[in-house]
Amino acid sequence: MATGRHSFGEPLARKVLKGSIWLFSSYALSKLARIVMMLIIAKVLYPRDYGIISLVAAIFTLVQIINEFGFDSALIQRSNPDERFFNTAFTANIFFGFVLAVGTFLVAPWIAYFYREPEMASMLRVAGLALISDAIFYVPDGLLRKELRFKSRVLPEVAGTFGAIVITIALLLSGAGVLSYAVGLVVESATRTVLTIRQISWRPKLQ
Repeated sequence: MATGRHSFGEPLARKVLKGSIWLFSSYALSKLARIVMMLIIAKVLYPRDYGIISLVAAIFTLVQIINEFGFDSALIQRSNPDERFFNTAFTANIFFGFVLAVGTFLVAPWIAYFYREPEMASMLRVAGLALISDAIFYVPDGLLRKELRFKSRVLPEVAGTFGAIVITIALLLSGAGVLSYAVGLVVESATRTVLTIRQISWRPKLQ
């Protein structure tokens, strides 16, 4: 009996270990690439513009944390979620992401006025589009995590990061200024979302 438990637990342990290695590798690669991008931005832009990007990055990170909402965590913890549960969580995330995106669009000028940086308004409004894409992403990504398919999460994560870097730097060099960073956020989110959905058999439906 003890041997049976060991043989059952060993593959799962290996799967978790390999998944952890894949997650750490993708996380480290993405963060390293983003550090390189920020160094390039600091080189290309004036200090004031770099400061604006840093402010927007901090504010948008907070909004993204709020946007996660927790339905993907509920999906992971639920023992036998059916398609209706997936669709309900997906619909709730879409609704919340849309509301948050509209809210960001409306309050962006006030935030820009508070910091006395007019460019922040357009940056936050463009970046707000990523909130809707993120809302589409959370449930499919939660499904991958529930199934311990950590390796399948690597491509969307890394491709999204590198897509954002390429677009951001290309726009910066073409003279688009600080708005380049906001466009990069949208590209990152959209790329990650599309590639994640391609990894799963379930297709999201509004329900």
